[in-house]
Amino acid sequence: MSEPTKTKVPALQLEQLALGELAEAQRAAIAAQLGEAGEAELAALRASNAEILAAHPPARVAAEVRRRA
Repeated sequence: MSEPTKTKVPALQLEQLALGELAEAQRAAIAAQLGEAGEAELAALRASNAEILAAHPPARVAAEVRRRA
């Protein structure tokens, strides 16, 4: 799990921004709120997401979930 956010943007919205899951208007508003300081936090979040996906590839996780069902 990532560290608590250093910005006033909720963690869920940061995750959604990092994953490209926000509408353009939301993305722009959050990016403006984050400013330059938030870029480092967003980069760290993206790196963390990449590490997690590398350690737990979706296909392998899905196969394990099906096996356990």
